Amino acid sequence: YSKYTFKDNTAKINDFAMHVDGWLKMNENDIGMDLKFNTPENSFKSLLSLVPGIYTENFEDVRTEGDLSFSGSAKGTCTENQLPAFNLALTVKDAMFQYPDLPTAVNNINLDLVVDNKDGVLENTIVDLKKMHLDFGSNPVDARARITKLYPTNVDADVKAKFNLAELNKMFPME
Repeated sequence: YSKYTFKDNTAKINDFAMHVDGWLKMNENDIGMDLKFNTPENSFKSLLSLVPGIYTENFEDVRTEGDLSFSGSAKGTCTENQLPAFNLALTVKDAMFQYPDLPTAVNNINLDLVVDNKDGVLENTIVDLKKMHLDFGSNPVDARARITKLYPTNVDADVKAKFNLAELNKMFPME
């Protein structure tokens, strides 16, 4: 077997950086792990860079504000049929973004999301979107959702939105 220890390591996708601490142990038939990760220095703009279509050559010119907190862990054994226990927590507070040369911003972005799996059985994963709010210009979107079983899926959700598609070209570059 071989064991890899991570200490003060950073992985980066687009502008989204994540610190990783812990270890991976490559065994003959499985992978053992105890990993913790977080993004203590990331802004909302770094999270926005993960959205397909937004991270373009003009991404640096996109104006953003807002706070981001992202953390998680994975601990246990990974095999063909088993995952380690894992959890993720993502919070966005008072965020906004606006493309250059477009008159309208997407404002008041707030998100509180927790994904939790205590036993490594994928079907037992809980996804809890405690709140999501954003304003597409003057069009508010509010949502919450709780998924307590992946198969068969058990969902309790509410979505409230007012959306004028004709206003999208004021917020997003369109061809």
